[in-house]
Amino acid sequence: MVDGIPAEEQEKEAQESTPETYSGHGSEQFPCRNSDGYGQTTTSPRTPSCIPGTCTPMSLVIAFIGAEGAAMAGDMREIITRGDERSTQTLEDELYSGRIVTDADLNKRADDLGIFLSIRDDKRKVTARDGVLVGEVSESEGGVVKKRRLYATGGEYALAEVTGSGIRMSGSGKASNFVVLGNQITQEVARACIREHWNNGTTHDAIRVIMLAMERASATTASVSALYTLVQTPATASLSAVIERDGRD
Repeated sequence: MVDGIPAEEQEKEAQESTPETYSGHGSEQFPCRNSDGYGQTTTSPRTPSCIPGTCTPMSLVIAFIGAEGAAMAGDMREIITRGDERSTQTLEDELYSGRIVTDADLNKRADDLGIFLSIRDDKRKVTARDGVLVGEVSESEGGVVKKRRLYATGGEYALAEVTGSGIRMSGSGKASNFVVLGNQITQEVARACIREHWNNGTTHDAIRVIMLAMERASATTASVSALYTLVQTPATASLSAVIERDGRD
């Protein structure tokens, strides 16, 4: 048994999964429970305000990193806004705080504020490459679009910021962690699901927690879609090889 995963369950995960899309009514890191509870959590910066006319995913990406594999899910929502910057800030504040729950609420509030709004649910934010799971969300800050990327494989993960000048590593960690990229309300939902339902189970148990968090988030806020993509890998692959390749592309 490794990291609480029976050998027979490890054998069932012999092949890296292809992306699967699920429909639900849906960076912090959370160390798995130990004698001190969940310990410290590292809160990701709030997603900066969109520049009117830009296209910014209102994302939720959740990963579990075990000693013998990893799993990751990401929603598929992308929202295009065009309008007054102050009104856009107001809309985003209400969206990120959970005051806007349904798509109908979102469209009505955007109309009240005089903001053009286009919602798409076809943005794939998580992929599997050579035994490494990669999740990506976008942010705009001062007119510059940045990408935040999570790399995960069996035993470890890394966080990076991607700009036009290249990739800058911003964090890393080892096995037995959940890692969440998202806005204020989606992080709160994910944190609650992990605390309520995770008790040092198997990788399959972690996937169930991830799926529950994705579904609960989409029922709580219009900032994420009910559709989400789930990928997993039993591999312990080289993060640095994939990161270096991304840096050259």
